[in-house]
Amino acid sequence: MSFKAFIKDCCPPVLLKSVRRFRNKNNISFTGNYASWAEALLHASGYDTDAIFQRVREAALKVKRGEAIFERDSVCFYQEDYRWSALACLLSIAAERDGKLNVLDFGGALGSFYFQHKKFFNRLKSIRWCVIEQAHFVECGKTEFQNEELRFYSNIDECLANEKVDVIFLSSVLQYLETPESMLIELSKSKADYILIDRTPFIESPNGRLTVQSVPESIYKASYPAWFFSHNQFDELINKIGYRIVEEFDGDDDVGIGKFKGYLLERI
Repeated sequence: MSFKAFIKDCCPPVLLKSVRRFRNKNNISFTGNYASWAEALLHASGYDTDAIFQRVREAALKVKRGEAIFERDSVCFYQEDYRWSALACLLSIAAERDGKLNVLDFGGALGSFYFQHKKFFNRLKSIRWCVIEQAHFVECGKTEFQNEELRFYSNIDECLANEKVDVIFLSSVLQYLETPESMLIELSKSKADYILIDRTPFIESPNGRLTVQSVPESIYKASYPAWFFSHNQFDELINKIGYRIVEEFDGDDDVGIGKFKGYLLERI
């Protein structure tokens, strides 16, 4: 069986249905088509970063205490559910390295993906999951969550000075950066063999679309700019940073605009 077929077989259709129900229930929406980040900010209400941080921390502590299976975006989940495609990519990379894996998780909160999939990571010979986050997340992570496998760093340089990274993991993060292209270029300088992108929205258009995402109070009340990327422009960027597409897979999120996708990129 090919790697691509393996990924497809590992993605139960029920995941798509469950995520759609979650999105519809919580009324997350994307509106507008703004010419600049500054213009999008004018139409966004912003958010209380401390309030969001506290929600994420409380949810992550429930996971740590065994009161929830995992958390994502400050929401606790009480049944096992996996990002099968991204997980398959990570385990494939680990297989190339005799069961060892070192991940740079850019924007990984308090280790959400790591805890969600820890059951599988426990089967590896070794794993080092390195989260790069905002200062208050890093401080909390080091104090309440860090262990020999899970580490927290304030920036890319600090992480690379202490870790030998196999793969850079970008899950639902590029679309929330003002200049995602610049960040990808900076991350590519790490010379990591792989970049794994997950839960990232794309549209079939010559140009990307800049929207405002609104999150209801049931999660945390906020609205902020969010990109939908052009496939063509993204392909050009991949070539520019010196990587090639190994695998491409569909995401489970459905917000009524474009399609969420994932990519496994390999350094040329």
